Amino acid sequence: MIFYNNQFNSSCDKVHWRKMWSSGWSADFLNVQEGLIDATNNFHIPLVMGAPWHYAAVKKDLSHKTCKSADLTCYFLPYHSCGSLDDICGFTPNSASDECNGTGVERIETEEMLDRVEIWFELGFHAYLFMTRKQLWLRRAVFDFKREFQLKQKPESDCSVIHVRRGDIILHAQHARKYYPISDYLDLIPHEKKNDPNHTIFLLTDDANAIKEAHEFHPNLRWKYIDRPRHKGSSGGWENQTPSLNPALELIVLMATFELVQDCSSLVAGHSGLADYLWTHMAANAGNKSVKRYRVDDQKEVFNEDNLHSEERLAKMLNEIRVNEKSAISKTQAATSLPNDVVEDKDCVNQPHSYDGLIVVNMLGLLANDLFEAAFVKVLAAKLGCNWHVVYRSSWNTAFPTPQTDRCFPNALAKNNNRSGNKNELLSLIRRLTERNQTQDEVLRTFDALTFNELELETSNNTFSDQKEANVIKEEWIKSLGDRALKIDHEEYHNEREEVIEPKNVLSILNDAPQMRVLDLNAFFINYRWMERRMDDISRWLDVDPSCCNTPSPGKDTIVIHIRDFLPDDEDKNKNLKVGVYRDIIDKYSQSEQPKIIVVCQPRSVESDLVQGLVKDLNAVVQTGSDGIDAFCILSNARFIIPTTSSSFSQLPALLAQQKYGDVQVHYPTHTLDRPGITLKVPSWKYHLTNTDNDGISEFDVAHERLNIFHA
Repeated sequence: MIFYNNQFNSSCDKVHWRKMWSSGWSADFLNVQEGLIDATNNFHIPLVMGAPWHYAAVKKDLSHKTCKSADLTCYFLPYHSCGSLDDICGFTPNSASDECNGTGVERIETEEMLDRVEIWFELGFHAYLFMTRKQLWLRRAVFDFKREFQLKQKPESDCSVIHVRRGDIILHAQHARKYYPISDYLDLIPHEKKNDPNHTIFLLTDDANAIKEAHEFHPNLRWKYIDRPRHKGSSGGWENQTPSLNPALELIVLMATFELVQDCSSLVAGHSGLADYLWTHMAANAGNKSVKRYRVDDQKEVFNEDNLHSEERLAKMLNEIRVNEKSAISKTQAATSLPNDVVEDKDCVNQPHSYDGLIVVNMLGLLANDLFEAAFVKVLAAKLGCNWHVVYRSSWNTAFPTPQTDRCFPNALAKNNNRSGNKNELLSLIRRLTERNQTQDEVLRTFDALTFNELELETSNNTFSDQKEANVIKEEWIKSLGDRALKIDHEEYHNEREEVIEPKNVLSILNDAPQMRVLDLNAFFINYRWMERRMDDISRWLDVDPSCCNTPSPGKDTIVIHIRDFLPDDEDKNKNLKVGVYRDIIDKYSQSEQPKIIVVCQPRSVESDLVQGLVKDLNAVVQTGSDGIDAFCILSNARFIIPTTSSSFSQLPALLAQQKYGDVQVHYPTHTLDRPGITLKVPSWKYHLTNTDNDGISEFDVAHERLNIFHA
């Protein structure tokens, strides 16, 4: 209402004049919104935006004008009552530098930055809506464009929007942004959506190469996109927003897109002002529908001069994938049979590297932590190929690998490993990597140090008596390799470098540094971002042998609560949770009036106040399992799970259960949204914020985007 009042109740003797930036949609309208708010609230005079605007005339030569003035009024209803630019200026400006001084109208100019004018603020959003009230012809043009597009589409259950912004983003010098591959965007779409044959991915992009990439490398997904002219990569140059040379078409496409995306339930994008406008249109019109936003550059450095070369790096990476796929196909076609002594391993034949190497995995933590690490290594091994050997090193405070885990998780280890693989080949590899002046005995000592497993010390012929001594030799050997070794340790996460600890980025480092032959891994890798796209494989790798599951699986309607009090009293917030937290979750989400409730905990926790409270107040049954693996079985077969905050032991089985059954509910109580311990951020999970007394839920179903996650 304030904008209408100012439009009709202010004099035209003075106007607030703003030059039209003609930069990009979001930059232009940020300037417009700020101008309207400034004119209305501070000057109490009409806003007049200058001309030309690149969405009303081609920027480089002012050709193909939509209307004579080539400004906002070509498309949108008048936003002031002062007439045309001819009336205000005495002529129609042909460039942003033209001085509007041909009449007696006093122009007040300012570009002072105001607060809360961006599209995501209510005032900024209303200013934008006021300035983009469509003329009748435009309303009809957008309607016809939408209808024609929709008639070409098959019925869909839902859609996800991927906004791949490329174009000139690499041309910003120190503010250059990265060209991300399509696969990085797809990694963020929930697995169940990508598996739904009726789910469509709506690809929005300014790069024709991105559409080709989507179809070439992800042909099994259901894509839709607007068929219109596009530049290829950065070929259009700086701020060239009209590849069609038809500004009206470009604007109609944009306005239709803002309406089409409202049918979708999620948006995946990078740092982009246009993405903010897309998201605002989706969120503002969602109604009762839940909509999610994911950032492909989340927790990564967005602006960096090194990104100037990301277009070339992306092209190189895609070409390497093409070459490797052709090589793999040729090898498959040529190999009509395998030698009798070779076991085919489909987990490590994808894109094998022509050279060999070594992955040293220093197991950290107990069972579930170890399984996260094992899955991460399997992803790497599957990509690097069977020429790469994997060495698993364990110590007294880990649980994997052992003869029991070998039996119960038969697919968890990479096939070419120090336990069941060819030890002579591994020794030969270590010898080739080692400095030539070392003796045979020294090479053997290095081999023993690398393969040391403190869990099996009594049955091992290893020359070391404890982990510390073996670690010294191992560290000296890694250091001697120089740039031929890449060390990734747990501290990387605490030094703002978590982007390194993803398989695709490790592989990218290896591609850029072919001399690198050894990976030394010392991290937990508890991060759903790298897991989501590989959950089919991970579920298969970490499937427990049924003979290791002694306790019957929970029934379909059974609620399984995991309780683990594993931190010191002053650090463990879980010990402060009260029965009311669990009661609130069950009352809200259980579909049974009297559900069966199972508490899975360690034997030492059975007598704790919380477990006894659950037994007394909720009639829960306690099941500790015959051992840790049996307890893991119970959790990974549940259909309604309430994990323990910060406990990987319940979070990993919850992921596996969802993958196995599909219709699993996971309800995660947390006392804080700011770094709540080791917590997976899974879009399909429900996160519930407890109240200050930890005896109930203060906010149900917190959007996972609000979680500031601490990774390990």
